[in-house]
Amino acid sequence: MDNPLEIYEKIGNILISIAPDEAVEVIMKGEVEAEDVGELCYEYVDKLGNRCLFDSPAKTDYDIFLLLLKLRGEFKSIHEDEWNSCTFTLNKSGKFNMEFSYDESDSIDS
Repeated sequence: MDNPLEIYEKIGNILISIAPDEAVEVIMKGEVEAEDVGELCYEYVDKLGNRCLFDSPAKTDYDIFLLLLKLRGEFKSIHEDEWNSCTFTLNKSGKFNMEFSYDESDSIDS
């Protein structure tokens, strides 16, 4: 099984591969409602600070969703509570930040 750092690296590599060329930062917001239900949203920030949404191929969404399920499983083995949403922010230098929400009222649409 992948450890959390390996999962973060895989997510980051996928995001780099789908990011528009003008992106200096990529943000992926994910929501996991069940083992087979979730939602992903992607945006990027350009060098002028503009934020824009972008789409990804369905295969990419599927791959990232599976990674999020693995990551949530790893967290569940350590903590009692399961997070239900996350935000993964990656800049062009490769630095990333991952934030988790355990509040079911949080939504990627808000």
